[in-house]
Amino acid sequence: MEEMERVEAHSVAPHDVTTLVPADASQSGVLRPVASPEEVLAAWAQFQELKRSLLTLDDYQEIQGRARIKKSGWRKIAAAFGISDQLLREERRECEGPGPNQRYFVWEVTVRAIAPNGRYADAVGSCASSERRFAHPDHDVRAVAHTRAKNRAVADLVGGGEVSAEELEGELALQATVNRPEPQAPASAAPAPAGVAGALATEGQLRAIRAHLRRTGIDEARACARVGAARLEALTRRQASELIGLLAREPNAA
Repeated sequence: MEEMERVEAHSVAPHDVTTLVPADASQSGVLRPVASPEEVLAAWAQFQELKRSLLTLDDYQEIQGRARIKKSGWRKIAAAFGISDQLLREERRECEGPGPNQRYFVWEVTVRAIAPNGRYADAVGSCASSERRFAHPDHDVRAVAHTRAKNRAVADLVGGGEVSAEELEGELALQATVNRPEPQAPASAAPAPAGVAGALATEGQLRAIRAHLRRTGIDEARACARVGAARLEALTRRQASELIGLLAREPNAA
């Protein structure tokens, strides 16, 4: 892939990708934890409880059978921790696709997330106009790149270490483009292999459903009945996807 026929870049300050900086960089010597093991574990448990209490199902999106935190969820986490953000750099690159008349552009954005104690994390997010059909490409592609960078910076700063829904969507779109098969001559229709249509739900889908049930307080039997199943283990993949969609619209338990 040839690219960079035209590049538009705007920098605010020098940056390092995914850089974590302590509040006091003058300390030297052996690197040690900032608190006792008990305090660190308590803080991590508090973070997990915060996610369970603060985020609703609307802040998650099921991707590949797993619930991923969306933009709205990371914004709530940032507000809870008092994290501010700063746009460091943005760049637009014009690219050539693999075939004729397949030009597209990529926005790459660098964002810094800053904690109240001065510690910060820098992260880069990018988005290509070829990922999907955008309603307003000139605006939407840059906005998605900014969202991905900000989500990653906040996640790195709080130690979440999760890939956001928006970022994973981009990776899957790119993977689908790369792995897209060449067109082939139509073949005679063949019956689907036995058991495919009724394949049982994946472990990832079941984990996502159980997480939604804990958040909403909905009884397992009542939830399964909404899609015509007797219990979770009897759900098909199609029923599991349908149930996750239904639970995603339910409010968090009081």
